[in-house]
Amino acid sequence: MSEALSEVAAKSGIGLTIKSQHSNPGYLQLKIQYSGPLGKNWLKVDVTLDPPIAKVLNKSLSRSYSDYPDFKVRVEGIEEIFAQKLRALVERNKSRDYYDIWKMGGQEIDQAELARLFVKKLKAKGLKWHGLQDVFPSDLEAILSGYWEKELGRLVWPVPEMNDVLGQLRANLGWLSSVRNR
Repeated sequence: MSEALSEVAAKSGIGLTIKSQHSNPGYLQLKIQYSGPLGKNWLKVDVTLDPPIAKVLNKSLSRSYSDYPDFKVRVEGIEEIFAQKLRALVERNKSRDYYDIWKMGGQEIDQAELARLFVKKLKAKGLKWHGLQDVFPSDLEAILSGYWEKELGRLVWPVPEMNDVLGQLRANLGWLSSVRNR
């Protein structure tokens, strides 16, 4: 990783330093500080050994600024990202996962493909799907209320009302009740 950051720094002129590293056998998280023309900031990089279930896409990013060329990046499709976030809701009750799914709700998504990938993501982690109660347990508001503002306030502004987000999610994710582990 240090070699890769050195190469990026040499090509971009932006200083990069690993500030923290957390890992376990299948996961690596790095916090990288960078110094650019507008000052210092940091980014978080999450790396997993879990392979994508769907095909990885090559997306072209066109030039927005005159000082960098058009380029391509390899990305997971929106259905795979959405399925991953849904699986995260089954595994844990984190404010950011509910927020991310709420924000993704405006995307055009192939529901059948999403359902197929969701079931595969559950199986890959050995999780069972019992229905919407896995995503919306009866005590969800109590679980999230102490963390909603604190967790999301570091990421977004303004922080949307928790009850509004959860209400919209319950309405928009009702179709999940028809998903079955196969």
